[in-house]
Amino acid sequence: MNRIQYTQTLYIDGVETPFEYEDGSMEGIRNDRANGFQRVFIMGHDASGRCCRVSSISLPLGMFDHGGTCKIDGKEYKFRRFRLPREW
Repeated sequence: MNRIQYTQTLYIDGVETPFEYEDGSMEGIRNDRANGFQRVFIMGHDASGRCCRVSSISLPLGMFDHGGTCKIDGKEYKFRRFRLPREW
C-alpha cells in the first residue's frame, strides 16, 4: 500500500521558515493537543552562525492537518502541505 507523502512548509509573513515540532515533555504535548494547539519551534541562527531554536509558538492544530493561515500578534503564519513528486 502506497502512502502519500507530503512536505510541510511554514511561512511567517510570506517568508519560508524552518521549524521543528515540540519534542518536550509528553505532558506538555498532551495538554497542547487537548486544547487544540500544536507548539512549534522557529529555527534560526545565533550570533556565531549556529542553527538553533530562536522562538516558539502554539498554532491551531487544524493547520497542520489541512494547511491554513493564522494571524497572531501582528504576524501571519501560513502552513502549507505540498505533495512530494512520485518516486518510480
